[in-house]
Amino acid sequence: MCNPLFLSHGKHAQCTNSELTAGKIDNETHISTQQPKAEEQARLPRTDEIQGWTQSAIAPARQRKTQAYRQRRVSRARDGTAIPVRQTLRRAEILRGKEEFNRVFSSGRKINGKIIKSSVLMESGSGAQNSPLVRAGFAVPKDLKRAVDRNRVKRLMRESYRRNKEMVVNRCAELSTKMEIVFLYLHPARAVKRLPTYSEVETDIKLVLSRVI
Repeated sequence: MCNPLFLSHGKHAQCTNSELTAGKIDNETHISTQQPKAEEQARLPRTDEIQGWTQSAIAPARQRKTQAYRQRRVSRARDGTAIPVRQTLRRAEILRGKEEFNRVFSSGRKINGKIIKSSVLMESGSGAQNSPLVRAGFAVPKDLKRAVDRNRVKRLMRESYRRNKEMVVNRCAELSTKMEIVFLYLHPARAVKRLPTYSEVETDIKLVLSRVI
């Protein structure tokens, strides 16, 4: 005898005529309309509970880290030791726009490396107090035809500068001066199609920064 479930879903079943005529097989499957009891679901936290977690656990931890960092900066400033520079690169620390680049290139001092040359413009410490001490710009000539290659070289220069900017930031803080610097990648001969590696870019960035001040 074949399973009636197969008939109710329209699937093929091997049944004999005698079984059909004898009434042993129903054309419809009897399915109970009673819904099963819903199982207890895991309770999700409410919005106020999540906010409570943030205020009770995350916020005090951040406050403790911030206070400890400020205490270390104050103690080092009193001792006269160099204050560590955070390895970040904010938007305000980046030179943007053709006018700013041209101003630094026309009035700045030229420092050349192996694959990167730079133009440095030093100014007095006057100006907005919240403005960064050092602002940097990164340029790649269009000798590199593909935009993806130019963007990659820019990223390498930005990352190298970000990790080594303390070489000039601390010195500018000591001299109470502000500096603007533009890094320009020197594309080699057209026969050389290989892009520079991060190690090569970082070595040249360090060389340029060591000659700035």
